[in-house]
Amino acid sequence: MAQKRNADKKVQKSCGCECKSSCCAGQQAKPKTPVLCPVCAEKGHPVSYETARGILKKNVKIGIGGNYFLCANPVCEVSYFSKNAFWTLKDCKVEFDFKNKAEKRYACYCNKLTYEEVAEVIRETGNSSWSFVVKKAKGKLNPCRCLTENPFGRCCSSNSFKKAVLQNWGNTAED
Repeated sequence: MAQKRNADKKVQKSCGCECKSSCCAGQQAKPKTPVLCPVCAEKGHPVSYETARGILKKNVKIGIGGNYFLCANPVCEVSYFSKNAFWTLKDCKVEFDFKNKAEKRYACYCNKLTYEEVAEVIRETGNSSWSFVVKKAKGKLNPCRCLTENPFGRCCSSNSFKKAVLQNWGNTAED
């Protein structure tokens, strides 16, 4: 358990991606009042137009500008929503690692790094650094495109990768 807490602190300290891209620069401004998903009524996470456009399939129409939100409820079929519309998981190019129906769970969307690959590298090396794990599993580090590739529009190392590391850290400690 102490190892898991230490891993959590290490991952939280910084995103660790070394990219200095816009996805690491900050977050979308939060609205003053919570905006709720029109289907499940969970609080939405603000995302930029670029994020919603990057994740939704090309044939899916969305308005330029406006406010877009991500529904992170694991059981809800909604992916993104706005004041006047919502889109489902079927409208997306990728599966969301945090949704229950995801068959392929990406820990890093830009590098197509799966949870399983993260677990394998951690088991083999004990190293949970984002750049090390990606290079070891994929052979190279692709440029960050988290703004348009990650459903949250933020660096994968601060959400999906962190979740994969923490999920697998306990498994590593037991081996």
